[in-house]
Amino acid sequence: MVDTGVNSTRNGHDEDGSADYTNSIMSRSLSQDVLEELLTTAGGSTERLNRSEDNRMELKKSFSAESLLDYAKTMAAFANAGGGYLIFGVLDKPRQIVGLANDNFDKTDPAKLTTCLNNHFSPEIRWEKMVHQHNGNRIGIIYTEESLCKPVVALKNDGSGESSVKEGEIYYRYNGKTDRIRYSELRGILDKVRDDETNRWMNLISRVAKVGVANVGLLDLKTGLLTGSGGQLLVDKSVLPNVRFIKEGHFSEVEGDPALMLTGEVVPIDSELIQPVKTIVVNEGITLSDIVDCFLNNKTIPNPKDYITQMCHQSTGNLPIYHYIRMADMTIEETIRFVSGIKSRTKKGRIIRNRLKNSLDSGYGKGFVYSREDYVKMIVGKQLDRMIGPEEIVIFLRSVRTIEQKKIDRAYLYPYLWDAFGHYYFNADGRTAQEFRKTLCHLDYHQNRPYIRKDTIPTK
Repeated sequence: MVDTGVNSTRNGHDEDGSADYTNSIMSRSLSQDVLEELLTTAGGSTERLNRSEDNRMELKKSFSAESLLDYAKTMAAFANAGGGYLIFGVLDKPRQIVGLANDNFDKTDPAKLTTCLNNHFSPEIRWEKMVHQHNGNRIGIIYTEESLCKPVVALKNDGSGESSVKEGEIYYRYNGKTDRIRYSELRGILDKVRDDETNRWMNLISRVAKVGVANVGLLDLKTGLLTGSGGQLLVDKSVLPNVRFIKEGHFSEVEGDPALMLTGEVVPIDSELIQPVKTIVVNEGITLSDIVDCFLNNKTIPNPKDYITQMCHQSTGNLPIYHYIRMADMTIEETIRFVSGIKSRTKKGRIIRNRLKNSLDSGYGKGFVYSREDYVKMIVGKQLDRMIGPEEIVIFLRSVRTIEQKKIDRAYLYPYLWDAFGHYYFNADGRTAQEFRKTLCHLDYHQNRPYIRKDTIPTK
């Protein structure tokens, strides 16, 4: 019995064909030969494994639905490393196979584990769950595939003790242990991301050079617009879902995948028959970084409502929302109604609505804020001559919130905040990440709230 879990809404074939690739990895990793090799014993009546826990395997005596967060944390670590196995029904010490004592593993809905992964980690984690029979013992196995989009990052704080996860942390599987990632492994992941991107560009450029720039066209699979040196061609959107990429040298008109072939004479259309169309800008995949970037760098965007929508899907409801309300020329009541109509799994819309109704700069409350006079002087006097260090960032952010708004030169301060956000936020502990959000919300509130249309702003 095998259940497949994908920490994503995607099923079957991905647009880029990655599902076929990953499914083949899953099949090999859970093949009979591979599993029997993992469960090789020393023989005799003890059924003791030859192999200890390592960077690819963790052993559990039993499975409990109450421990899903613990399993999810280990799975995230496997995804950031080379993939790995959670094996249930085996003692860690002395590595003896005892089998599953009940049917908890079988009866637990895979959707519950997927939900736990979705709620706590991003991007997607691909996994499979199965029961394997070994010498009369039932062994539960969860296999986690190495992530194609590293690093997998924790989205929020939850749990306690060794099973706890903290927002922004990255977990990695070391020999027999799940731990926060160290610099060398993180550097390796980031270097590989950069190298892969470079290789894709070099491969594309090489292909263009072989064909010749004048003979190359670009087909936008979302809009259907084919653009080349000779002009533009619009492909009907209804046929775009049927477009398949065929591996070089494997085209067959009889046995191959369906292909889109454009033939015949291209006839220009009378310009008088072409009706004006409305240009719709679709901004897909808005991230937390995008939200902060547009605020701190004062970028003009055509779709501020999309950013407000995305805030409702984030792991926090405390982001610089007033910047986007002002840009969308909405009132507070209009924004509250708009947010109320957004369906989100994270339920952060409730925090946003509470902030707007009660005129709060953030959802954390005021609290006690202390600062350092030297930071205040450097910010007000425009004397910041270096990047703020990780050991200083919390007190620096708190110092920003103590300064009178009229004394802050945002054009001077915001680039420092943007650099600090990029350097520290996604690897910061929960407290530091919260200080970032408090400071962004505080600045956003005082910079933008007074200029929002006030005719329908509710009073406290």
